[in-house]
Formats: sequence, C-alpha cells, structure tokens
Amino acid sequence: MKKKLTYIAISVSICLIIGFLSGYATQSSVNDWYLSLNKPSFNPPNWIFGPVWT
Repeated sequence: MKKKLTYIAISVSICLIIGFLSGYATQSSVNDWYLSLNKPSFNPPNWIFGPVWT
C-alpha cells in the first residue's frame, strides 16, 4: 500500500512540475500570440470568461 502511494505521489509530482515549467516558459509570450489570433465571429468577449469559469 505504501509503495502504491509513493508511485502515485511521484506521478502527480512529475505532472505538476512539467505543468509549472511549461507555464513558466510560455507566460511571457501568451499575450503576444493569443491577441493576434484570427478568432471566429462567435468567439465570446474577454469579460465573459471570469463569470462563466467561476
């Protein structure tokens, strides 16, 4: 049982570390490329995402 929990903790930690590193590496350029995308006409306005996601 303890060995299984160790494997789960290691697996979750690896996923979180990869997610953190990829977010850190791309955080400075997201504002540049996302704003310049050609979005479809049915794309909702930016202000709607806060209320919808919460």
